[in-house]
Parts: sequence; structure tokens; C-alpha cells
Amino acid sequence: MTSIYLLKLLDVVCLVNELAMPKEFRVLSIDQKQVIIDLARKGVSQSEVAELFNVNRCTVYRIIRRFETTNNLENLPKSGRPNLLSDRDERRSLLRAKKRDRSTPLAEVTAKFNQHWNRAVSKRTAKRYIDILEDNLWPVIA
Repeated sequence: MTSIYLLKLLDVVCLVNELAMPKEFRVLSIDQKQVIIDLARKGVSQSEVAELFNVNRCTVYRIIRRFETTNNLENLPKSGRPNLLSDRDERRSLLRAKKRDRSTPLAEVTAKFNQHWNRAVSKRTAKRYIDILEDNLWPVIA
């Protein structure tokens, strides 16, 4: 058998193992990945490295393969749209603006917020953030 065929076969085996046996999700640091690469270069088997780090053997294989192909240990950027209001102060100021005068319509609170922070936040987004912050700040005690 050729080495390319064996690599593809190992890819399939790793994929099947990961789908069949879900483990707790844990991201390895760059330093841990570098140690894995160093151990692999010194001839330590992938199974021994996997036991040492308490991860699946396929994870070790994937880290080594990615390093060999890209010469990079960094994680890829995550997909998805980032939050519109990422700064804690911005989110809290939205809640404070609503709390100051509860009778103020949400549209007016949102317009003042957008003008102050130079943002384009919709009423729906403002309401969602206010609801989330209210739930997090004042949990219901049963």
C-alpha cells in the first residue's frame, strides 16, 4: 500500500472514532501543540503522546499533519458573525439608558444610544441586549 493511501485511511479512521466517541471539547494551547510536535520529532509514538495529553490519538495526528502542511500551530479563526455590542460598557450603557426612565419608548432609547456611541443598533437588538443583561444581573431565585 502507498503512504498516501494509508494517510487517507487514517483520516477516515480518525473521523469515525471522533464521531463515535464524543469527548469533552478542549482547546490545546500553542505551547501544548509545540510539545506534541517536539515529541513526534523525537520519535515518541502518537499513542503515547495522546495518553500523555489525555486526548484522542487522532487529535495528535491532526496537529502533526497540520503543522507539516502549513507549518503553523495557530487555530483557524472561528466562523460566525461577531457581536454588535462587544464592549461591556456599551452593553451596560444601553441598559442604564433604559433603566433611567422606564416609560421612555425603546425606539427613543435606541436612537440616543446610536447617537452617543455612533452605532447602528436596531430596536430588536437593543431589546435583546437589555433582556439578556437584566436576566444576568438579577437572576430569579425560586
